[in-house]
Amino acid sequence: MLLVGVGAAAGAFVSGVSGFAYGLVALSLWSWQVEPALLAPMVVFGSLIAQLLSLRSLGHRLDWRAAVPLVVGGAAGVPIGVALLEHVDLPAFQVVIGLILMAYALTAMFAAGRMQALGGGRKIDGVIGFAGGILGGLAGLNGSLPALWATLCGWSKERQRSIFLAYNTAIAVLALMFLGAAGKLGPETVPMFAVILPATVLPAWLGTRIYRGLNSDGFRRTVLTLLLISGVVQLLTALS
Repeated sequence: MLLVGVGAAAGAFVSGVSGFAYGLVALSLWSWQVEPALLAPMVVFGSLIAQLLSLRSLGHRLDWRAAVPLVVGGAAGVPIGVALLEHVDLPAFQVVIGLILMAYALTAMFAAGRMQALGGGRKIDGVIGFAGGILGGLAGLNGSLPALWATLCGWSKERQRSIFLAYNTAIAVLALMFLGAAGKLGPETVPMFAVILPATVLPAWLGTRIYRGLNSDGFRRTVLTLLLISGVVQLLTALS
């Protein structure tokens, strides 16, 4: 249970700073000891608590209108992700996600100032939300692809946070509902949730405090670094 608490605290802190990556951080620790069937419910629950705590301090900045395409796409993707839980080879999935995250983060870091921001659009936002929703239902990783997309589009720190808080909260709620309907929230998840809840509160609050002190460049570097580390962790976890 100590590892569960440490993973929850680390994930909550990083989520408070960046607005995403709870699952990426927590999974890097939990996957060593926790039964695979419990990982998705644990990540989704912990991520939801972290997002709700961020909402409390930053909720007045939410841009629900801009988040609608992501949320609608994500809502369509979540049940697919939950349905895939029994059929996807998790290590292979982690390798693919890890390589994508690492390739983008390294490219963006070394090409800073030379990459052209993409225009994006509501339809493409919906597609990104859909893909994120699948990852959310499958492993609670709904925030990674939207975060990558946001940096590609050159979104400001404030825009990212105002949209991601709305999107990640909505997708976490939906994922919990579909996981429950699929029978994935059995009594064995209760003691895990009981550890995750208190371990999440203070680190998430501290993370939001640090977020407020970051300028746009510092925030971008933080997100890219987290994406790179997350990719490395995904590879190491899959190959271990």
